[in-house]
Amino acid sequence: MRRILFRAAAPTLAVFLLAAVPASAETFCVQKIVDCPGTFENTLADALASAAANVDGRDRIELGAYQDTTAATDDAGNPVDIVGLGDSSILRGGGGNANRLTINDPTSTVTGLRVHLTANQSTGIETNGAIRNVTVTAEPGLVPPNTLVGILIDGPSGSVDGASVFLPTAANSDAEGVRVESAPTGVKTINDVRLEAERGVTTLGAGNGDANRVAVRNAFVRASVGIAANGSRVDVENALVEAATTGSVGLDSLASGASSELRAQHVTLAGPAPPTSGSGVLSFDGDGAGPLASTVELTNSVVSGFVKDLRRFGNGILTANWSRFATGDGPSSGADNTSAAPGFVNPGARDFRLAAGSPLIDAGDPAPFGVGGLLTDLDGAPRPLNGEADCSSARRDMGAFEFQPGQRAPIDLTASAAAGSASTGEPVGFSASACDPDGDPLTYSWRFDDGSTASGASVSKSFATGGTHTGTVTASDGANTATKAATVQVVAPTQSLLSFSMLRDSFAVGSAATPITGAAKKPKRGSAFRFKLAIAGDITITVDALLSGRVSKGKCVSPTRALRNAKRCTRVVKKGAFRRTGKAGDNSVSFSGRIGTKALAPGSYRATLAAIGTQSRSVRFKIVRG
Repeated sequence: MRRILFRAAAPTLAVFLLAAVPASAETFCVQKIVDCPGTFENTLADALASAAANVDGRDRIELGAYQDTTAATDDAGNPVDIVGLGDSSILRGGGGNANRLTINDPTSTVTGLRVHLTANQSTGIETNGAIRNVTVTAEPGLVPPNTLVGILIDGPSGSVDGASVFLPTAANSDAEGVRVESAPTGVKTINDVRLEAERGVTTLGAGNGDANRVAVRNAFVRASVGIAANGSRVDVENALVEAATTGSVGLDSLASGASSELRAQHVTLAGPAPPTSGSGVLSFDGDGAGPLASTVELTNSVVSGFVKDLRRFGNGILTANWSRFATGDGPSSGADNTSAAPGFVNPGARDFRLAAGSPLIDAGDPAPFGVGGLLTDLDGAPRPLNGEADCSSARRDMGAFEFQPGQRAPIDLTASAAAGSASTGEPVGFSASACDPDGDPLTYSWRFDDGSTASGASVSKSFATGGTHTGTVTASDGANTATKAATVQVVAPTQSLLSFSMLRDSFAVGSAATPITGAAKKPKRGSAFRFKLAIAGDITITVDALLSGRVSKGKCVSPTRALRNAKRCTRVVKKGAFRRTGKAGDNSVSFSGRIGTKALAPGSYRATLAAIGTQSRSVRFKIVRG
């Protein structure tokens, strides 16, 4: 606490000020720190002693870039935040069963420092509070037997988050990464840790039940005994446990002095190569038929490379569901397991992620995640994913790592035309559908063989010419594309004469000629042929005279005196024809009553319009005297 100095000549004022200004939280800086906002201290122990003297407020202790060889203790009732500079703030020493740093206040925190153990029988940090982003290592060459503990949790709610502990892994080294003991109440958490030691995580009598347990999440462990529950309850999620020796045990539940329970999901247990002994998962009931019980529940996990992937002793209970294992005593119960080879990326290089094609991809429990379930894997990548690229619902993989397939193109793209055939000018519906294995939204763009384009999953398109026409659709997820084509047979309609009539069907011959081909001015007298075509094309109008006759030998012939009593008939005598090119739609051809320049005689006539590909039509008219 800072000293407050006052002049001796004003004692009454000094007493008043001391009473009026309450003590508050302070900052203590260990070693020289530029722009330190508080009081300088020589060691962490000195800073903790000064903070303890400041009875009000929560103090902050900032560590500079230095090495401290003095053991330090934060007493209960002295809430502090100890903040280091990472690997440059080093607590160094140990030996004689000493703790390098002891945190007894459950609300205190330690962040960003390194502890280096230089002697046997040492503990890096003992805590009842929160430890974040620390590293504990041991002096190279410490000779076994040695008793080393990286971090000891000895309280009802201690926690470790973001820690790395590297201690000897040789047999009989008795080195533990994180140890939890004698805390029967409260939930202890160990999260985001990298542990290398003879034993990775050991829990001793740390409590049993939902409210009294140790939760281990996001852990990389390399040890002879990976994670052990001894007379306690341990929940493990997202962990890679590698065997450090040929006789390693990955997960161990031991009921000796008290019942023990270990629940693990999304764990990968990798044995030594080649294995000679050891167990992936071990459930050991130490009193056999007695009151104690050892229970292990394994789900969505991978056990590979051990002489016994699963092993039970005594009446140990071991249940495995939605997991991979191949050897061992077998679980007491379980379902939906496999013994297929895991298909790791490169186990020789300690890469135990699942490679493409692994049978463990999308092979985990298809049920939704429960409350509190981690939605990321051990690498922090999303889980679950649709790993098999089959556009089914996302499903978790077995093991600690979710297969990350990377960005994939749309699949199952279909394209179709609503009709197999259509006429020119008739709209045709085109539609497409696809799915994206990554769940990305898709856009659709069309290009047709006549050069036109359209956008959307469903579009409408008409073609002006007959033949086979193609629409090609491209489905895009923004990064990758897939294409598909659909065809339609377009039929160009043959000519169709929709109507044929005359402006006047009784008229006198005009003075102007009617050209045999080509257009003519509309005559003042005469008439006009009117007709309507479906499409443009050439037409012919034939003019026939309708004359009286008599039937002779089945034919209609000119009347004679000899045939005066024969049956009357109408003779059709061709007088001429006109050729024109009509447009699609309504047309009009002037007709003066002349074929060329030759005038038609008064009488009855028939005009017949013919066009290629259509049935002809006829109209009758009369030429009268002018």
